[in-house]
Amino acid sequence: MQSSKLDCHVLSGNDITLYGDGSPIRSFCYVSDVVDGLLELRITDLHPVISATGKKHPLLELAQLRPAPRSA
Repeated sequence: MQSSKLDCHVLSGNDITLYGDGSPIRSFCYVSDVVDGLLELRITDLHPVISATGKKHPLLELAQLRPAPRSA
């Protein structure tokens, strides 16, 4: 499951389906950090770089962050 679909399912409280063993990884960063990096690249002679935190999270780990169901 893509992380964006995973986010939607977690936020809506729907069941989550992971394909495989959940080991594919994702790395996240703030949009503002990416924008800052892109603006910096515009004014320098640097070659494009990857903008990420370096912290890798397996999809299974993200799925386990799902909040507990709320009682009515």
